[in-house]
Amino acid sequence: VAGSLPATLALPFAQWLLFSPTVHESSHSTLSTTPWVNKAAAFCGQPFIYNPYIWWPQHILSHHQYTNDDALDVDLHHLRPARLHPGCEVDEGYGGANFIFKGYFSTMGMSILWPLRALQRRST
Repeated sequence: VAGSLPATLALPFAQWLLFSPTVHESSHSTLSTTPWVNKAAAFCGQPFIYNPYIWWPQHILSHHQYTNDDALDVDLHHLRPARLHPGCEVDEGYGGANFIFKGYFSTMGMSILWPLRALQRRST
């Protein structure tokens, strides 16, 4: 199948600029004043960005209740080796490839593995 190189190169930027903000705002119920619109738009992120049933308790409950608390805000830790808070340890020897690897598999985990474990009633 022949494809378009410019479209292939533009797709990640279009996804980040258009799709991600829509999904993120809907997950916070700020995209629309109509609840079902927010819920439907939030589910557009599955499996590409996150699974809403995993994201809501993990991000909305943990991050928004305990913002920047090194012990309780999970958002400070899932983007390692990026150091998002002075209380986070410095990851020595980890570069960009490690960051991409972790990002890919953490997204896959939230979108695929955690829901499968939940269906099987296994702890994560």
